[in-house]
Amino acid sequence: MIRTTRLNDSEIVVNADLIEVIEATPDTVITLIDGTRFVVRESPDVLIERIQQYRAALLSMRDDPVIHTEPSTVPLALVDNPHSSDSSDDPDSPDEPDVPDDSVDGAGSVGGV
Repeated sequence: MIRTTRLNDSEIVVNADLIEVIEATPDTVITLIDGTRFVVRESPDVLIERIQQYRAALLSMRDDPVIHTEPSTVPLALVDNPHSSDSSDDPDSPDEPDVPDDSVDGAGSVGGV
């Protein structure tokens, strides 16, 4: 993502991977792959430099990933296997669709396939 400024001085953040064309006409126009266009204050050279910095930052994160050492704030809970045979006794377990016995052949294929 790169930060850029519209002509009305509002800042926008653009996904650099979705940029198709950057034009100087004389205003700088960014066209995304879906046809969306933004007129911005920065020159194409400045935008290209920001895109290069963004991609370099992504590559450096690949080589040196951030490892979170803080404990998670999401509580963990045990979950019963929904495919176990005793889950049918549990009234809170989701109902599985009924499959007629004659639709499964001896090889375990459905519908004789």
